[in-house]
Amino acid sequence: SGGGVNFQLFKLASASPGNVTRTGRYLMCLSMNGVHFLPMRYRVESSLRPFYWRYHETHRVRKLSLTDGPINIPFLTYNLEIHGDNFPVKPVPPVPNCDWVEVGVCEDFAPRVFVYVGAAGTTVGGYGSLGQLTPLAFSSPVLNVSSGVISMVMPDMSVISADDFVANITVSFNGYDFSPVRAGVTEFSFYRIPTVSRQLSPSWGHYDQSTLVTIFGQDFQPTPGRSKCRVSSCSGACDAEGPVQTMVEATFVSSTQMVCELVARPPFEPTDEVPRDTSRRVYVSFTPDGRPSIQRQNPVMYEKLMSPVGRFQYTNEIRFMNVSARAAPTSGGTAMTLVVINHRDAHVDTGQVQVGDKACLDMTGIDTLVIGLLPTSSSVWKIVRPTGYLDYIPATITDRRFEFVSVVVGNFEQGFCYMYIDVELPFIPYPLEADLKVSFDRGQHFTGPSTPMVFYNPSPPESNIPSRGARASAVRPQLTVYFDNTLFQGANPEFSVAQTVLAFTPTPACEPIARGGAPGVCAMGPMCRFTTPSGEVRTVPATFTYDPFQSLVRCTAPAFDASALAQVSVSLDGSTFLAGAATTFLFFDVPVVDLVLPTTGFWDSRTNLLLSGRGFLAAEGDTHLIWCLFDFRDVLPAGDA
Repeated sequence: SGGGVNFQLFKLASASPGNVTRTGRYLMCLSMNGVHFLPMRYRVESSLRPFYWRYHETHRVRKLSLTDGPINIPFLTYNLEIHGDNFPVKPVPPVPNCDWVEVGVCEDFAPRVFVYVGAAGTTVGGYGSLGQLTPLAFSSPVLNVSSGVISMVMPDMSVISADDFVANITVSFNGYDFSPVRAGVTEFSFYRIPTVSRQLSPSWGHYDQSTLVTIFGQDFQPTPGRSKCRVSSCSGACDAEGPVQTMVEATFVSSTQMVCELVARPPFEPTDEVPRDTSRRVYVSFTPDGRPSIQRQNPVMYEKLMSPVGRFQYTNEIRFMNVSARAAPTSGGTAMTLVVINHRDAHVDTGQVQVGDKACLDMTGIDTLVIGLLPTSSSVWKIVRPTGYLDYIPATITDRRFEFVSVVVGNFEQGFCYMYIDVELPFIPYPLEADLKVSFDRGQHFTGPSTPMVFYNPSPPESNIPSRGARASAVRPQLTVYFDNTLFQGANPEFSVAQTVLAFTPTPACEPIARGGAPGVCAMGPMCRFTTPSGEVRTVPATFTYDPFQSLVRCTAPAFDASALAQVSVSLDGSTFLAGAATTFLFFDVPVVDLVLPTTGFWDSRTNLLLSGRGFLAAEGDTHLIWCLFDFRDVLPAGDA
């Protein structure tokens, strides 16, 4: 109207002929009657351009530069190279400024790579077929094309909820014809990048032992040979020359845990850039794909996949250890204290206290510290495991405290670090000999000198001889307290004399105050305790004699202020005291004789004597309470004549 021309838009669909024998560019014409053909044109701005159709050889994918990769990497894309045959060197570029409503075929000119989740071997053709095959199809623009290689940007697949899946790569240069997909050739495995926390457990380990550390996170997958841990001497990119990092395998435990083994001795020798102090501190990172091929092909993606975890600290051998007990009952619950004397350990840089210019290891903040009992007999180990214990028997840590003192020796000042650890000993199902040691890595490896302990059945003593004595005489009575054969019943193997003598012997030359004024820790050894009804208590040291049938303890009865019948209890470890029903001791006053009648008698016959005085005791059954001494000969009392 108004001198203008009305246009009506219509669309025609047609299939290209399949009998073309030569590749090349063909002019497309349109005929409304099958006789007369006119060239087809499309409008670009104010001009009309002819529409050509290009025939090319069927393109095929032979190899992918990567066979797997992450679903998505935040803020980073990665490239994939597709090797194949018959890729057009100069594909038709997209129509510039194309109006879809007017033309409707513009995007078909752009070469694109499609990633779809479908079965290999399925025939793919046309947008419609691709859409019917799977709704999960993703396209990506082509970066560069040569006759044999296509470079593309891997699309973001994060909308797929699966943690691990396989897709196929197919190439199209017109949006309708797709390269065939083949199993083992066009397949690409996608995996989800796990979320890794900075928690590393344990974060301490022994310098001369390999340590299994656990990494925590979300979405871990069982990918042997792909998941790795990087152990490095620096927290970020290392600038120092030489060996500064190493890769170790990561083992799948669950979707929230992976385990890596850090080798004994850090793999970094001290250099000017990496001194000895820091060579025993390493940084651990986790990657879901640490293969060398990935590092070579895409170093940016390789580094982006590295998730920093935490710092791991190697420690030295503990050099000294004292304990407050070397024996304990199998019933458990015995409180004891051990002291670690760490003389200026210069190889720690965390959890430390400075003494002079050196660092002392402060174990108060190490949450993976374990105090363990290691059975000394191999036959015992086989018994321990089925009962539910580990290869070591853990004790409960109740308190930890650190003290250090400075001592002047001559013209030099020497620092001492004391670490006091209070523990509660566990229940042991049978008499056992075990070494008490310390672990920094939750019981994987133990350190410290052998400190053998003996665990015995808490059997009360049976009897004691003598059962009475003067309460304040200059020469004190010597008691022997007997045990039955249940004290070590069930021990396998039986304890040797040397073992028990060491366990039931107090720490030699141990002082209640350690060097420099720090509290001392001593094994007190066996003790006898005398308790009167009035609450008066006397405790004296004792000695233990081992016998598999009837062991015994000997001690000296203390002096008391008044006569009384005292309960006798015995401790084999200086901590746990046990008393038997018959273990009593009567403390009495020394008897005084005022008068003896008669004063003479026949030498060849017996004479009954009358003694008058105070402090005499009545007879109890067949026990002789009073003895008379005549010219160094013992004479029974008159009632027994």
